[in-house]
Amino acid sequence: MAERVLQPGDILLLQGTLPSHLYLIQNGTFEILCAPDEYNGLDEDIVISKSKRVGILKGKILISSLGNLLTEPYTKSLRAVDSSTITEYPMGKNGYKGIITSDFNQAITIIKQLYNALNVYNGNAQKYLKLYQTL
Repeated sequence: MAERVLQPGDILLLQGTLPSHLYLIQNGTFEILCAPDEYNGLDEDIVISKSKRVGILKGKILISSLGNLLTEPYTKSLRAVDSSTITEYPMGKNGYKGIITSDFNQAITIIKQLYNALNVYNGNAQKYLKLYQTL
């Protein structure tokens, strides 16, 4: 586990690369960028220049879902918008299964974060469902 400070414009995750760490954003803001799949695997500058902003992450958030089961390439990129502090947790090539076997407490923390995120998403989905039904 290591703490790192990123400056505005620094890339935390690059679309098309394989995950090697889990990241906990301690503070700061990141933009979620997405480029067409044909740019995956190309130079970072090309991927970022062809990307469009699709969202923003702000506050204390665990980054664990930009790839399938933490073993497939990232489907989005993350770029720091302002000075941001992150904590990196190394991850083996077995993704989440590797984390469970190597550090059970970290795995429980990840599950808690995912559960909390699911509750937020579920609450938002309920709001949109009510809006849709009203319309």
